Amino acid sequence: MDKRYSQEVPKQRSFLSAIFGRKQSRSASSEPPPYESITGSPTKIIHKISSKRGMPEDALEFLRQYDTVILVDDSQSMTHCGSTRGVSRWCEARQALQTLAEIAHKYDEDGIDIHFLNAKHSAINIRSSSQIHEVFDQVKPSGMTPTGDRLDKLLKPYLTKLETADIQPDGTPIDRQTGKEIKRINYIVITE
Repeated sequence: MDKRYSQEVPKQRSFLSAIFGRKQSRSASSEPPPYESITGSPTKIIHKISSKRGMPEDALEFLRQYDTVILVDDSQSMTHCGSTRGVSRWCEARQALQTLAEIAHKYDEDGIDIHFLNAKHSAINIRSSSQIHEVFDQVKPSGMTPTGDRLDKLLKPYLTKLETADIQPDGTPIDRQTGKEIKRINYIVITE
């Protein structure tokens, strides 16, 4: 046997292991963590996350470079109980987003955008938990879970804008029509 091919390849750490200290992802059959573990005032949450990970409070400053777009699962399965508290997944998602809106607004001056998998209703420039509450009151979970199709509809216009942009020497995309920098987008999908 040729020694060139029998050498042992050094083990590499997986992405999950390197980032989160886990060797594998959470099993799909195990329950996700309850949303109540992240509820509270935005300041307390940022402090809690920062102290757990040893990060300074301004570690979220990088979010200023991004627009935040949330895609929420509004399928029928979101009406099912999601935790031991007896609360539906829909209510848990609402509570989590109310907290997220308060945090994200500190770093995204025009607020966050919310889209749903099934409902045509979208909410743009959300800055407060009360606005999240209003949006969720207007949408009733029903239907299937067309995550891929909906993501495709959200991503295509953005990718088209990037493809037609003027790219600066530092890699910054500039919209040819407006002359403004095209902000990166942080897409977050909330599903069961």
